Parts: sequence; structure tokens; C-alpha cells
Amino acid sequence: MPGRTSWAILALLLFNALALVAPKFMEFRPYSGVAITRAGVVGSELFLAANFYKNSDCGVPSLVPVGFAAGETDILPWRDLDGLPPDYDRYPGSHSLSIAIEMGGVQYDWVELRTKHPCGDDRHSVYAVFARIDIPDGLTDTVEIAK
Repeated sequence: MPGRTSWAILALLLFNALALVAPKFMEFRPYSGVAITRAGVVGSELFLAANFYKNSDCGVPSLVPVGFAAGETDILPWRDLDGLPPDYDRYPGSHSLSIAIEMGGVQYDWVELRTKHPCGDDRHSVYAVFARIDIPDGLTDTVEIAK
């Protein structure tokens, strides 16, 4: 029969293991199931459509498109093609996003949509990458993205 010292050591080991594993279960995921359905460049704009599921417990996000070219990043202006304001707060559930991102004539290697959400009771910031769109040379028409 194990003594008190053995039980104490086992309890400490379990407590330390829980401290390593618990944060993974407690992380907020503002959205899930992101699927890019259309992407293409027309003129100097990248048009993008995506479907996603907004999870609960996170507030109004900020959305920032970031373009990468020649080892440098640029924050890019964007507009919602459905006429929604940039700070529109969606209810939990399935949604679509349709935006145009102004690239200013730069041939970016890729563009990321980065988000910042206030989550949880304390409304701490959760940062995530909503999507990354690789932009091959010659992508000049809006095309359907294979699922």
C-alpha cells in the first residue's frame, strides 16, 4: 500500500500535468470551419468569399488583411461587399464573408486575414489568422476555389 509521500508525489505530478494540458482546452476559438469559396484579382483588388462558423463568447472582431511581398508585409485596406460595417458583430452560427482587398498594384505572394477578438468574461484579446490566400502569378479573374 503506497504511503502518504507516494500519494503526494502522484498528486503533484498530476497537478503539473493538468497545468500543461488545461490551457489547450480553455483557449477561445472565435470561429471555425473557414472555407474559402472564391478568390481572384480584378484590377488592383483581391476579391474573396468565405464561409465560416462563428463560435460564441467572443465579441466584435477587428479584421486586418496583411499582404506579403519580397520579404515585407503591408496592411491593406478592405471593404465589405455586402455593405456591412467593419465592426459588424455576427451572432454565433454559420456565416459568409465577401470582401474586396485593395492591393494597390503590388503583386503579393500571399495575403492573410488576421483577426483580433475580445473573448471570455474578461474580454481578453484573442489573435488568429482567419485565412491565408496564396496569390499565384496571373490570377486575374475571380475563380472558384476547390474544396
